[in-house]
Amino acid sequence: MTRSLELPEAVCALLDGTRLDVKVGTVVQLAVSDDAGWPRVAAISVGELFAVSATRLLLTLYTRSRTSAALEG
Repeated sequence: MTRSLELPEAVCALLDGTRLDVKVGTVVQLAVSDDAGWPRVAAISVGELFAVSATRLLLTLYTRSRTSAALEG
């Protein structure tokens, strides 16, 4: 069963891609685990994470990062 979670309105506003000049320094932490169970953590700025809607995010990561590899795995 697929369950859809919704972001709170304040989080959507933070990640809506607007007024990035006043959001400088704001970081979101992404934590995933790789195939071996090791944690992979990335600090992502609000310019690298975009809330398309309350249920859909777009994320920019370095292609060769361990976090990217863990998400693809």
